[in-house]
Amino acid sequence: MNTHNLATTNLVENMQRARGHGELFVKRTGNQNRLERLYQEGCARLRMPNHNKTDPIEAVMINTSGGLTDNDHLSWKFSVEDHAQLTITSQACERIYKASRPLPALIDVDIKVGANGSFAWLPQETILFDQARLKRRINVDLSDKSEFLMVEPLMFGRPAMDEIVSSASLQDTWRIHQNDQLIHAENQKIDGNIDHILQRNTVTSGDLATAFILYIGPQAEAKFEKIKTQNDVNIGTSIWQLSDQKTHKLVVRMSAPTSYELRKSLIPIINILHGKNALPKVWHS
Repeated sequence: MNTHNLATTNLVENMQRARGHGELFVKRTGNQNRLERLYQEGCARLRMPNHNKTDPIEAVMINTSGGLTDNDHLSWKFSVEDHAQLTITSQACERIYKASRPLPALIDVDIKVGANGSFAWLPQETILFDQARLKRRINVDLSDKSEFLMVEPLMFGRPAMDEIVSSASLQDTWRIHQNDQLIHAENQKIDGNIDHILQRNTVTSGDLATAFILYIGPQAEAKFEKIKTQNDVNIGTSIWQLSDQKTHKLVVRMSAPTSYELRKSLIPIINILHGKNALPKVWHS
């Protein structure tokens, strides 16, 4: 290795990495949702807009580093006690930038929801740029009669900016447990020529914006019937009865050519699953 390449390698290895960890725990006191614990470290920040205390607490995740690249690490931990309600969103789209080394950016999320508690995970889009690498893990622990909504939108580049993701790596590992029983497992790995892979009919048929939606709760059947009428984009919807025979799991997968077109169909579905006027405020900004 010549001197120039050695200096470049040392510079990359010695670059400061983004590190962040945030925790938010909420509890129910009477008819009010209250903050029990707030912790933030590094580039992770949590902000809570003013709200009516009888409404679910709405918290906004902020990554002050402005995005993630190789070997950056962001972790979040959320806990909802019995009967409490919490909605989590992000200040902006999370950007995963080009990796300078064959190491992924890491995102870890741990969520715990108590009996009769309600939790909604509603981040804005994650944008995967060309040559980006991301490894994401989400673990959820639900109790009896918990209501859980998870929405994960993903963008491969930004078509409006003529960005093509010719190469990237994404690995998702999600595990959802209820009463210590596994009720949903999601493993997704996409690696290589993303532009070519997305063209396949079994993937997105060329669409660059995707969303995964999971709803677990007692009203899943009724919500399923309403969602079936949504057909503006490529969408697949399915429902399963869980072992307690009272709760159902609703899964929606959808894709669209652009983020704008995806949102046009995604927002009505969120309104069905989370209640009208319940879309996080930052989604309108």
